[in-house]
Amino acid sequence: MKNFKDFRVGGYSLIELMVVAGMLAVLALMSWPALQESRYRAELDDAADNLTALVRAARLQAIATDSAVWVGKSHAQSLCFWQQEQRPLDCPAADGLNAPLSPRVEVEALFGAFEATRFYGGSGMAGFATGRFELRHYELPHEAVRVIVSSLGRVRVCRVGIRQLRLPPC
Repeated sequence: MKNFKDFRVGGYSLIELMVVAGMLAVLALMSWPALQESRYRAELDDAADNLTALVRAARLQAIATDSAVWVGKSHAQSLCFWQQEQRPLDCPAADGLNAPLSPRVEVEALFGAFEATRFYGGSGMAGFATGRFELRHYELPHEAVRVIVSSLGRVRVCRVGIRQLRLPPC
């Protein structure tokens, strides 16, 4: 008959496994705020990309149709572009954003006394309707993304704050 000591199997004890699991839990808890912040930045970046695409599509629509196109907020506070001078009550589905903005992202339209900008037909220039859209995330109060429209119709995106690494500073 063989002794049990001869059949010893190498491995980790339960205490060693519990210590490693505890260390992993502490690391996960320490990294949680950074993961949340990166998720909020991704939401802000997605909103900026969608808004930039909408503004550029409005400019191209003005050039293609040879008529003035407005882009901004409707009375229902959704973002879209339209061709009449009056702001629409709500945006038609075809003229709105491809994906809705996150409810935690706020868009402010700063175009003088207006909440929209106008691209002139044929040339796509904005003329005196220059200004910017400013996007802010409720969880990132010291950071913002600006979508700036120049008088020549140029659309530029830049960042305000210290952490937006993928965009140039304003």
